[in-house]
Amino acid sequence: FLTARLGVIRDLFMFGVYTGYAFKDIMNLTPKHIFKKEDGRDYNVKKRIKTHNSVAQPCEEPILPPVRRLIEKYSEDPKCI
Repeated sequence: FLTARLGVIRDLFMFGVYTGYAFKDIMNLTPKHIFKKEDGRDYNVKKRIKTHNSVAQPCEEPILPPVRRLIEKYSEDPKCI
């Protein structure tokens, strides 16, 4: 891309594609949302409110390799920390 900003937008979009998270959910993620489960894999664990349910439900998503790469890519970015 011609600007770094467009690359970030692309990465946010791809993160949403792989996780199913809305933009708002992505922007509210922090390192505390990542847990290692009994199976040895890392998961995003976050409470989300679905359209027809006003109560936040826990949502566990395995961290797929493309998502892991995006997390690592932005792990030192001051705006993302």
